[in-house]
Amino acid sequence: MIGYLSRRVALALPILLGVSLLVFALLQLAPGSPVDSLVGPYATTEDKAELSAALGLDRPLPLQYLSWLGDVLRGDLGQSISKQTPVAGLLLPALLNTLLLAAFAAAVAILLGAGVGVLWARTRHPWVRHLAEGIATTASAMPQYVLGLGLVALAAQVLTWFPVSGKSSPSGAGAGGAGDVLRHLILPGFTASLVMLGIVARMVRVSLADVLAQPWVQTMTARGLRPRRVLRHTVRNALPPVLTIVGLQFGYLVGGVLFVEIIFSWPGLGTRLYEAISARDYPVIEGGVLLGAAGFVLINILVDLASAAIDPRLRSAT
Repeated sequence: MIGYLSRRVALALPILLGVSLLVFALLQLAPGSPVDSLVGPYATTEDKAELSAALGLDRPLPLQYLSWLGDVLRGDLGQSISKQTPVAGLLLPALLNTLLLAAFAAAVAILLGAGVGVLWARTRHPWVRHLAEGIATTASAMPQYVLGLGLVALAAQVLTWFPVSGKSSPSGAGAGGAGDVLRHLILPGFTASLVMLGIVARMVRVSLADVLAQPWVQTMTARGLRPRRVLRHTVRNALPPVLTIVGLQFGYLVGGVLFVEIIFSWPGLGTRLYEAISARDYPVIEGGVLLGAAGFVLINILVDLASAAIDPRLRSAT
C-alpha cells in the first residue's frame, strides 16, 4: 500500500506544477492588471510604473513565476494586492467553508442518489423504474444556477425558514450555532448536490445490476438466503466503481460550487475567487486555484486508496 501511495503522490506533483504554470500564464494574457484596478483613472504613467515596481510586476515573467513558486513551496501564498493581507489568511477559512458545503452536498447526493439507484436496479414495477430514471435524468440535466435562483425566489416567499444568504445569522437566538449553520446549508447544499445525485444514482444502478447478474448471486438466491442478506453482499461487490465515481464527483463538486456560493452568498473559496478576479488580485487567484487543484488531487488519492483497500487487485494494476 505504501508503494501504491507513493506512485499516486509522484503522479500528483507534476499535475499541480502544470496547474500553477497554466494559471500564471493565463493571468498574464487576461486584459487589465492589478495596477489598473488600484490606481485611479487619472494616474500618470509614472505612478503606474512606480506601483508596478513596488508590487514586483515589472520583473520578467519567468522570474515572477519562480519567485511565487518558491514562496509556495515554503508555505507562503503571498500577499493580497487588493486587501494587503496574507493570501493564506483569506483563503484557508474560505476553503474550509467550501469543503463544508461540498461535504453536505455530497452527503445529500450519496444518500438520495444511492436510494434512487438501488430502487431503480431492484424494483420490478415499471412505473417505479421510470420514476427513478426521471429523477436521475432531471438531476443530471438541470443547471445548478437555475435551481439555485428558483430556490432563492421560493424561499423569499414560501420557505422563509431557510435562509438564502450567508453562513449564519448575524443576530438572534442560536445565531452562529450548529443549527443555524445547518439551516443556511440546506438550500445551497441541495442545489450543489443535484448533478452528483443523478450521476451517483445511475452508477449505483449500473454497478448493482452487473453484480446482480452474476451466477453467485443467483446461487445465493436459489439457496433461500433472505433478500436483505443477498443485497448486503451485492452492494459490497458493487462498491469499487461507485466509490471511484463518488470521489471524482466530490472533487468536481469542490471546484464547481462557484456559482452556488455566489448565488447564496456563501463565504467560500468560490466567492473569494470571484472577488479576486474582479479586483485582478493575482496572488489570491493563483493561490485559490492551486488550493482547489490540490484538494481535487488529494481527494482522488484518498479515493484510490479506499478503492485499493476494497479491491486489492487495483494495487497491482498501476
